[in-house]
Amino acid sequence: MTRRGPAVLVWALLAWVGPAVAAPRPARPFPIRGVTLSLFFPEDRDSAVASLDRIVALGATHVALPVALEQSDVESDSVYLEPQPTPSDSTVQCVCDQAHRRGLQVALFPLLHVHRTAPGVWRGTLRPRHWPRWFASYRAALGHYARLAESVRAEWLCVGAELVSSESQSEQWKAVVEGVRREFHGQIFYSRNWDHPGRLGFEGSLDLVGRNAYFELTRARRPGPARLQAAWRRLRARLLRESRGEGPLLFTEVGYPSADFAARRPWDYGARGKFDPALQAACLEAFFRTWAGDPRTQGAFVYWWSAHEGGTDSGYSIRGRPAETTVARWYRGGLPPGD
Repeated sequence: MTRRGPAVLVWALLAWVGPAVAAPRPARPFPIRGVTLSLFFPEDRDSAVASLDRIVALGATHVALPVALEQSDVESDSVYLEPQPTPSDSTVQCVCDQAHRRGLQVALFPLLHVHRTAPGVWRGTLRPRHWPRWFASYRAALGHYARLAESVRAEWLCVGAELVSSESQSEQWKAVVEGVRREFHGQIFYSRNWDHPGRLGFEGSLDLVGRNAYFELTRARRPGPARLQAAWRRLRARLLRESRGEGPLLFTEVGYPSADFAARRPWDYGARGKFDPALQAACLEAFFRTWAGDPRTQGAFVYWWSAHEGGTDSGYSIRGRPAETTVARWYRGGLPPGD
């Protein structure tokens, strides 16, 4: 054997075993690759429509459009509509039309806005004086958006989000869904809050149970990628146990503020912190590395994309920040799956 012989043999062996030791294949992109588009600037249609092009460029397949239902305080029995801060119906119509022209599916996402709150008091802690009256009012207000969703040909409609204290009223919720189905013929889902495990009791009336994902990842002030990914791996095991029987997971909101507390308190939208867009991107990276390519999830809606540049505020918008690049890389595919 010549001096070149062993080298040739080694290369031949590497070629033979190559498929077994090669780098992992890129993860299969989520079937649902969603982005929530802020329409809280009611009549600024041009900025919203321009945003759709950048959302498409991310590789998104779906866009969620938040609209508001209003309530004065958590004890009120009255849910109503008002022009501010939600966009007008004509703006929703325009943005839906433009989204469909770009090949995006649309999810209309009504959110209950409680005007008077306090620490620990929010839409998840409703305690109306009379639940049947509250649900009658809620059904009437939600009916407006069911009819709007039907008229703009939205594919999805959220019938409730984060209304934790109401979820035990399962028969009332079944009536809500039944009423919506008379008005809207697309897919109907409910968005559960991250901190409320257990069964809803009205899953069978829905097409899908979604959940938001504002879980604390770590209390470390400067967490590295390994710590963030380990946290999401632990959460994955828990969420898969909790969601048995509900079908593949859909994360209806996954987002992080551009702040130094993003991994500790991602749910705390009212907190103030140091501007830290790199941590926002790292938290999203950990999420995608954990879930991308996993057949047990349908996908996610990243919260959120602002119709206006965010500057250096510490909000959740990914626009113009490192997180925009992170989302684009995972939504377009081409990255290996996580552990």
